[in-house]
Amino acid sequence: MANKYTLEKLTAMSVSSRHTLYKNALAERVKGNPAAEPLLKLLESSGLPFSEAGGLSNDSPITMLIWEIANSPEGVSAMRQAIDDGHPPMAGVDPLLAEALGVDYGGHNTATATAGDIVAQKMRSLGYKDTGKSGKLPTYCIAKTARIFLK
Repeated sequence: MANKYTLEKLTAMSVSSRHTLYKNALAERVKGNPAAEPLLKLLESSGLPFSEAGGLSNDSPITMLIWEIANSPEGVSAMRQAIDDGHPPMAGVDPLLAEALGVDYGGHNTATATAGDIVAQKMRSLGYKDTGKSGKLPTYCIAKTARIFLK
């Protein structure tokens, strides 16, 4: 599987083709195919976008990774710390998402909006109060604004 793909071949592919390849490699990894992991690592380390432009579906690998990070102990801790520091919770998790997703985290594919929705759901489930307002995020964030929550 991975042996037939090189950085040059990935570069020549369309974003849509890389996206399909990524989804297929994820499915192969779930099946236990050992060849899937090197291909996933090549795609992820290439720096090339591999998500469709436009909105992300709920079963998109990117959406699933956003959900995993936002619901991880590290993600929850970062969101709580952001609130304690006077920022929207998104300010805490945004850097984690940017690091994990690279070029696939941004407004071009609605990943930042998807993350905002997932973070808001998580904060509500933890008992935080949604103020109904949005606030500007720090300049180190990819997302620009996010919902404000209070303890």
